[in-house]
Amino acid sequence: MLEIIVEMEKAGDLSEDNMKCLKTVFINGKRKDIVQKIEEFEKKCRDFSKNEIEAQIEKMSLEESEMKHTTKTSTSQQDTSQTDIGVYELKRNPHGKCLIINNHNFKAARSLKLKMEDRFGSDKDTEAIKSVFHSRNYTTEEHDNLTGKEILSVIERYAKENHNEKDSFVCFILSHGDAGIIYGTDGEPVLLNTILSHFDGKHCRSMIGKPKMFFIQACQGSDIQRPVYTDDTDSSSTEYAYDHGAESLPDHSDFLTVFATVENYACLRNARNGSIYIQDLCTALKDPKFYDIDLITILTHLNDIVSGKEFKVLNENVKQMPSFKSELRKRLILPAPAQTTEPLEQAQGEL
Repeated sequence: MLEIIVEMEKAGDLSEDNMKCLKTVFINGKRKDIVQKIEEFEKKCRDFSKNEIEAQIEKMSLEESEMKHTTKTSTSQQDTSQTDIGVYELKRNPHGKCLIINNHNFKAARSLKLKMEDRFGSDKDTEAIKSVFHSRNYTTEEHDNLTGKEILSVIERYAKENHNEKDSFVCFILSHGDAGIIYGTDGEPVLLNTILSHFDGKHCRSMIGKPKMFFIQACQGSDIQRPVYTDDTDSSSTEYAYDHGAESLPDHSDFLTVFATVENYACLRNARNGSIYIQDLCTALKDPKFYDIDLITILTHLNDIVSGKEFKVLNENVKQMPSFKSELRKRLILPAPAQTTEPLEQAQGEL
């Protein structure tokens, strides 16, 4: 009998799912007791398969449910993270001060045997800055040719003002510089961190929680400035001079510090048209397509635009890569230009 069963298994006529032939053999052999055992075995196999299938289906359903829940939660968290990013409210009238420190005459530094040339073309930058920020309802105030001590004095005075009725502060510093410093017209270095620290929460409480924007048009390289000015008689090429500084940001909130170039590199200025970065920045801020765009996105766009250009310095093609450091907690969208603005008046600062 065992040999018959083995042969049936080899022929494929006997398996856990096919006991029919084996039952026939024992039925013909009048072995009802064995037939009964076979039928009991078949029933157990059917019940086990059914239970196993149901268990697998239940497991798959649970896993699918968990996946849907996880995906929904992840999507919900992502949506929440996006929608929870607030926007700074800029609704005051005016929004605040736009301070411009424009150092272009370095005769005092040269009298001390320091090799610092005048920054021709800087007046073009101040004109563009005042036009843009006056149209956006900021009070623009310009201070020209400040020594190192005078820079700190002006910064300290603005920081001590009451900004309770203002919602932001803007400062442009146009000068020579080096890594982490700005030069006064007397060649005296001023630490950028010192300038920024006057507007932190400890020293300028009326600006706590409000965006403070600093734009630094100065080199960050350690080399002595090498000026190259445009030859007015040669219209076939445009040459640029170096604006020999600026570096890090204090550990406080709501600061945005923008640099015309990355650390250790020079930035460029044209004697007739102004600096590359300031002019491109003002052009972008005047473009209606950017009126509703946050400032970080605009600055990133400018990084791409400026870095994609080539400029001629001393008959060499050079590049410039702007940068910025942000400690903003929200999106910063500068107010669009007002439909009507008062005529722009020259607000010349006095010490």
